[in-house]
Amino acid sequence: MNHEISFPTLLKTFKKCWWKVLIVALCAAILMLVFTICFIPKKYSSSMEVYIINTNTSYDYTTSSLLSANDYLINDYIAIMKGDRMLKRVCAELKAEASTYTDKSGAPFLNEQQLEAIQRLEPPHIRSMLDSAADDDSSIFGLSVSHTDPKLAYVIARKIAEISPEEVTDVAKSKINERASMAEDIYNAMDFFNDGKHNENVEIAEEDILKYLESYNIGLSRQDCISIIIEPKLATSHDSPNAPVLSILAGFAAAIIAYVIFLLLSLSKSVIVTEEDVKRTLKYPMIGVIPHWSISGNKSTKN
Repeated sequence: MNHEISFPTLLKTFKKCWWKVLIVALCAAILMLVFTICFIPKKYSSSMEVYIINTNTSYDYTTSSLLSANDYLINDYIAIMKGDRMLKRVCAELKAEASTYTDKSGAPFLNEQQLEAIQRLEPPHIRSMLDSAADDDSSIFGLSVSHTDPKLAYVIARKIAEISPEEVTDVAKSKINERASMAEDIYNAMDFFNDGKHNENVEIAEEDILKYLESYNIGLSRQDCISIIIEPKLATSHDSPNAPVLSILAGFAAAIIAYVIFLLLSLSKSVIVTEEDVKRTLKYPMIGVIPHWSISGNKSTKN
Protein backbone atom coordinates (compact mmCIF):
# COMPACT_ATOMS: atom_id res chain seq x y z
CA MET A 1 0.00 0.00 0.00
CA ASN A 2 1.42 3.39 -1.03
CA HIS A 3 1.55 6.33 1.37
CA GLU A 4 2.07 9.94 0.32
CA ILE A 5 4.72 11.92 2.20
CA SER A 6 3.61 15.50 2.79
CA PHE A 7 5.06 18.39 4.75
CA PRO A 8 2.57 17.95 7.62
CA THR A 9 3.66 14.32 7.85
CA LEU A 10 7.32 15.32 8.03
CA LEU A 11 6.57 17.98 10.63
CA LYS A 12 4.45 15.64 12.70
CA THR A 13 7.17 13.01 12.70
CA PHE A 14 9.79 15.59 13.69
CA LYS A 15 7.67 16.81 16.60
CA LYS A 16 7.41 13.27 17.88
CA CYS A 17 11.06 12.30 17.59
CA TRP A 18 13.09 15.54 17.73
CA TRP A 19 14.50 14.75 21.15
CA LYS A 20 15.57 11.30 19.99
CA VAL A 21 17.26 12.80 16.95
CA LEU A 22 19.02 15.33 19.17
CA ILE A 23 20.31 12.61 21.50
CA VAL A 24 21.61 10.57 18.55
CA ALA A 25 23.34 13.66 17.09
CA LEU A 26 25.00 14.55 20.40
CA CYS A 27 26.19 10.99 20.94
CA ALA A 28 27.64 10.84 17.41
CA ALA A 29 29.39 14.20 17.88
CA ILE A 30 30.89 13.15 21.21
CA LEU A 31 32.06 9.81 19.82
CA MET A 32 33.68 11.52 16.83
CA LEU A 33 35.36 14.06 19.13
CA VAL A 34 36.80 11.32 21.34
CA PHE A 35 37.88 9.25 18.34
CA THR A 36 39.55 12.24 16.68
CA ILE A 37 41.44 13.29 19.79
CA CYS A 38 42.51 9.82 20.89
CA PHE A 39 43.04 7.82 17.70
CA ILE A 40 43.76 10.13 14.74
CA PRO A 41 47.42 11.29 14.67
CA LYS A 42 47.91 15.04 14.77
CA LYS A 43 49.85 16.59 11.89
CA TYR A 44 52.00 19.71 12.04
CA SER A 45 52.94 21.82 9.03
CA SER A 46 55.95 23.98 8.28
CA SER A 47 55.34 26.27 5.30
CA MET A 48 57.35 28.52 3.02
CA GLU A 49 56.47 30.99 0.28
CA VAL A 50 58.43 31.03 -2.98
CA TYR A 51 58.74 33.95 -5.40
CA ILE A 52 59.39 33.41 -9.11
CA ILE A 53 62.23 35.70 -10.20
CA ASN A 54 62.02 37.41 -13.56
CA THR A 55 65.33 36.29 -15.06
CA ASN A 56 64.55 38.00 -18.35
CA THR A 57 65.22 41.69 -17.72
CA SER A 58 63.80 42.70 -21.09
CA TYR A 59 60.25 42.03 -19.84
CA ASP A 60 58.19 43.34 -16.99
CA TYR A 61 56.38 40.83 -14.80
CA THR A 62 53.37 43.12 -14.50
CA THR A 63 52.26 42.31 -18.05
CA SER A 64 49.32 39.93 -18.39
CA SER A 65 51.22 37.63 -20.74
CA LEU A 66 53.93 36.97 -18.18
CA LEU A 67 51.40 36.56 -15.39
CA SER A 68 49.68 33.86 -17.41
CA ALA A 69 53.06 32.30 -18.10
CA ASN A 70 53.60 32.11 -14.33
CA ASP A 71 50.91 29.44 -14.14
CA TYR A 72 53.09 27.14 -16.19
CA LEU A 73 56.25 28.13 -14.35
CA ILE A 74 54.67 27.49 -10.96
CA ASN A 75 53.55 24.01 -11.97
CA ASP A 76 57.00 23.28 -13.42
CA TYR A 77 58.85 24.54 -10.34
CA ILE A 78 56.59 22.62 -7.96
CA ALA A 79 57.15 19.46 -10.00
CA ILE A 80 60.93 20.00 -9.82
CA MET A 81 60.78 20.55 -6.05
CA LYS A 82 58.84 17.30 -5.68
CA GLY A 83 61.14 15.41 -8.06
CA ASP A 84 63.53 12.62 -7.13
CA ARG A 85 66.63 14.64 -7.97
CA MET A 86 65.97 17.32 -5.39
CA LEU A 87 64.45 15.04 -2.75
CA LYS A 88 67.40 12.64 -2.94
CA ARG A 89 69.68 15.56 -2.14
CA VAL A 90 67.37 16.60 0.72
CA CYS A 91 67.53 13.09 2.18
CA ALA A 92 71.30 12.83 1.78
CA GLU A 93 72.06 16.19 3.39
CA LEU A 94 69.60 15.66 6.23
CA LYS A 95 71.11 12.28 7.06
CA ALA A 96 74.58 13.82 7.10
CA GLU A 97 73.75 17.01 9.01
CA ALA A 98 70.77 16.21 11.28
CA SER A 99 72.92 15.19 14.24
CA THR A 100 74.64 18.59 14.19
CA TYR A 101 71.44 20.66 14.49
CA THR A 102 71.16 22.60 17.75
CA ASP A 103 68.62 24.93 19.31
CA LYS A 104 69.22 28.45 20.61
CA SER A 105 70.74 27.15 23.82
CA GLY A 106 73.18 24.90 21.96
CA ALA A 107 71.44 21.66 22.91
CA PRO A 108 70.76 19.01 20.24
CA PHE A 109 67.64 19.95 18.31
CA LEU A 110 66.60 16.36 17.51
CA ASN A 111 66.41 13.35 19.81
CA GLU A 112 67.45 9.79 18.98
CA GLN A 113 64.04 8.74 17.67
CA GLN A 114 63.86 11.76 15.36
CA LEU A 115 67.38 11.08 14.07
CA GLU A 116 66.44 7.47 13.36
CA ALA A 117 63.34 8.65 11.47
CA ILE A 118 65.52 10.92 9.32
CA GLN A 119 67.91 8.04 8.53
CA ARG A 120 64.92 6.11 7.14
CA LEU A 121 63.76 8.97 4.92
CA GLU A 122 63.43 8.36 1.18
CA PRO A 123 62.13 10.67 -1.60
CA PRO A 124 58.65 9.02 -1.71
CA HIS A 125 58.26 9.63 2.04
CA ILE A 126 59.02 13.34 1.72
CA ARG A 127 56.88 13.65 -1.42
CA SER A 128 53.87 12.34 0.49
CA MET A 129 54.38 15.09 3.09
CA LEU A 130 54.43 17.96 0.57
CA ASP A 131 51.48 20.15 -0.28
CA SER A 132 51.48 23.17 -2.59
CA ALA A 133 49.20 26.13 -3.23
CA ALA A 134 49.36 28.94 -5.78
CA ASP A 135 47.58 32.20 -6.51
CA ASP A 136 46.50 32.77 -10.11
CA ASP A 137 47.22 36.52 -9.90
CA SER A 138 50.62 36.30 -8.28
CA SER A 139 54.19 35.16 -8.92
CA ILE A 140 54.24 33.52 -5.48
CA PHE A 141 53.38 29.97 -4.53
CA GLY A 142 53.44 28.13 -1.22
CA LEU A 143 54.91 24.78 -0.24
CA SER A 144 54.32 23.07 3.09
CA VAL A 145 55.64 19.94 4.78
CA SER A 146 53.28 18.03 7.09
CA HIS A 147 54.36 15.45 9.66
CA THR A 148 53.18 14.07 12.98
CA ASP A 149 56.40 15.43 14.51
CA PRO A 150 56.68 19.25 14.24
CA LYS A 151 60.49 19.19 14.43
CA LEU A 152 60.81 16.74 11.56
CA ALA A 153 58.43 18.82 9.46
CA TYR A 154 60.53 21.90 10.23
CA VAL A 155 63.97 20.46 9.41
CA ILE A 156 62.71 18.93 6.16
CA ALA A 157 61.06 22.20 5.11
CA ARG A 158 64.17 24.18 6.05
CA LYS A 159 66.40 21.93 3.98
CA ILE A 160 64.04 22.21 0.99
CA ALA A 161 64.06 26.00 1.32
CA GLU A 162 67.85 25.98 1.51
CA ILE A 163 68.60 23.97 -1.63
CA SER A 164 65.54 24.56 -3.83
CA PRO A 165 66.74 27.83 -5.49
CA GLU A 166 69.91 26.12 -6.71
CA GLU A 167 68.24 22.83 -7.70
CA VAL A 168 65.29 24.45 -9.48
CA THR A 169 67.62 26.75 -11.39
CA ASP A 170 69.88 23.85 -12.41
CA VAL A 171 66.92 21.92 -13.82
CA ALA A 172 64.89 24.81 -15.23
CA LYS A 173 67.80 26.46 -17.08
CA SER A 174 69.07 24.10 -19.73
CA LYS A 175 72.80 23.54 -20.20
CA ILE A 176 72.61 25.02 -23.70
CA ASN A 177 71.19 28.31 -22.45
CA GLU A 178 73.66 28.31 -19.58
CA ARG A 179 76.64 27.84 -21.88
CA ALA A 180 75.35 30.46 -24.34
CA SER A 181 74.82 32.95 -21.53
CA MET A 182 78.31 32.34 -20.14
CA ALA A 183 79.85 32.63 -23.58
CA GLU A 184 78.15 35.98 -24.07
CA ASP A 185 79.40 37.15 -20.67
CA ILE A 186 82.93 36.08 -21.54
CA TYR A 187 82.84 37.83 -24.90
CA ASN A 188 81.48 41.06 -23.44
CA ALA A 189 83.92 41.02 -20.54
CA MET A 190 86.96 40.51 -22.71
CA ASP A 191 85.73 43.13 -25.14
CA PHE A 192 85.24 45.63 -22.32
CA PHE A 193 88.54 45.08 -20.54
CA ASN A 194 90.51 45.08 -23.78
CA ASP A 195 89.04 48.43 -24.85
CA GLY A 196 87.03 46.82 -27.61
CA LYS A 197 90.05 45.14 -29.16
CA HIS A 198 89.95 41.37 -29.56
CA ASN A 199 91.15 38.97 -32.21
CA GLU A 200 88.52 36.37 -33.11
CA ASN A 201 91.18 34.13 -34.69
CA VAL A 202 93.10 33.74 -31.46
CA GLU A 203 92.10 30.71 -29.40
CA ILE A 204 92.07 31.21 -25.66
CA ALA A 205 92.39 28.26 -23.28
CA GLU A 206 89.47 27.57 -20.93
CA GLU A 207 91.72 27.85 -17.88
CA ASP A 208 92.86 31.31 -18.97
CA ILE A 209 89.26 32.43 -19.45
CA LEU A 210 88.26 31.21 -15.99
CA LYS A 211 91.24 32.93 -14.39
CA TYR A 212 90.42 36.09 -16.31
CA LEU A 213 86.80 36.05 -15.15
CA GLU A 214 87.75 35.17 -11.60
CA SER A 215 90.05 38.14 -11.39
CA TYR A 216 87.17 40.48 -12.24
CA ASN A 217 84.42 38.38 -10.60
CA ILE A 218 82.21 38.43 -13.68
CA GLY A 219 80.54 35.95 -15.96
CA LEU A 220 80.51 33.12 -13.41
CA SER A 221 77.37 33.86 -11.41
CA ARG A 222 73.88 32.83 -12.47
CA GLN A 223 70.58 34.30 -11.34
CA ASP A 224 68.28 31.88 -9.55
CA CYS A 225 64.80 31.17 -10.88
CA ILE A 226 63.14 31.34 -7.47
CA SER A 227 63.66 32.98 -4.11
CA ILE A 228 62.34 31.95 -0.69
CA ILE A 229 60.59 35.05 0.65
CA ILE A 230 59.05 33.44 3.77
CA GLU A 231 61.20 30.88 5.54
CA PRO A 232 59.62 27.82 7.20
CA LYS A 233 58.99 28.04 10.93
CA LEU A 234 58.57 25.47 13.68
CA ALA A 235 54.86 24.74 14.18
CA THR A 236 53.45 25.30 17.67
CA SER A 237 49.99 23.83 17.03
CA HIS A 238 48.67 21.02 14.84
CA ASP A 239 46.82 21.71 11.60
CA SER A 240 44.85 18.48 11.35
CA PRO A 241 42.62 16.82 12.25
CA ASN A 242 40.10 19.55 13.04
CA ALA A 243 38.20 17.88 15.87
CA PRO A 244 35.37 20.46 16.25
CA VAL A 245 34.56 20.48 12.53
CA LEU A 246 34.59 16.69 12.29
CA SER A 247 32.35 16.44 15.38
CA ILE A 248 29.81 18.89 13.95
CA LEU A 249 29.73 17.06 10.63
CA ALA A 250 29.27 13.72 12.40
CA GLY A 251 26.43 15.19 14.46
CA PHE A 252 24.61 16.54 11.39
CA ALA A 253 25.02 13.26 9.52
CA ALA A 254 23.77 11.22 12.47
CA ALA A 255 20.77 13.56 12.92
CA ILE A 256 19.72 13.21 9.27
CA ILE A 257 20.09 9.43 9.31
CA ALA A 258 18.20 9.12 12.60
CA TYR A 259 15.34 11.30 11.35
CA VAL A 260 15.01 9.28 8.15
CA ILE A 261 14.85 6.06 10.19
CA PHE A 262 12.18 7.47 12.50
CA LEU A 263 10.22 8.75 9.48
CA LEU A 264 10.24 5.33 7.83
CA LEU A 265 9.15 3.69 11.08
CA SER A 266 6.34 6.22 11.40
CA LEU A 267 5.14 5.61 7.85
CA SER A 268 5.22 1.86 8.30
CA LYS A 269 3.00 2.15 11.37
CA SER A 270 0.47 4.43 9.59
CA VAL A 271 -0.40 1.84 6.92
CA ILE A 272 -3.89 0.42 7.57
CA VAL A 273 -4.15 -3.33 7.00
CA THR A 274 -6.08 -4.86 9.89
CA GLU A 275 -8.87 -3.79 12.24
CA GLU A 276 -6.28 -3.06 14.90
CA ASP A 277 -4.52 -0.64 12.53
CA VAL A 278 -7.78 1.31 12.10
CA LYS A 279 -8.36 1.55 15.83
CA ARG A 280 -4.77 2.63 16.49
CA THR A 281 -4.54 5.19 13.65
CA LEU A 282 -8.02 6.80 13.52
CA LYS A 283 -9.03 6.34 17.20
CA TYR A 284 -12.73 6.33 16.26
CA PRO A 285 -15.36 3.67 17.08
CA MET A 286 -15.87 1.16 14.25
CA ILE A 287 -19.31 0.54 12.72
CA GLY A 288 -18.30 -2.40 10.55
CA VAL A 289 -15.61 -4.09 8.53
CA ILE A 290 -15.68 -4.69 4.77
CA PRO A 291 -15.27 -8.43 4.23
CA HIS A 292 -12.60 -9.85 1.95
CA TRP A 293 -12.99 -12.96 -0.10
CA SER A 294 -11.13 -14.70 -2.90
CA ILE A 295 -12.74 -14.80 -6.36
CA SER A 296 -10.92 -18.02 -7.23
CA GLY A 297 -12.36 -19.64 -4.09
CA ASN A 298 -15.96 -18.73 -5.13
CA LYS A 299 -15.53 -20.17 -8.60
CA SER A 300 -14.28 -23.48 -7.27
CA THR A 301 -17.31 -23.67 -4.92
CA LYS A 302 -19.78 -23.16 -7.78
CA ASN A 303 -18.14 -25.92 -9.81
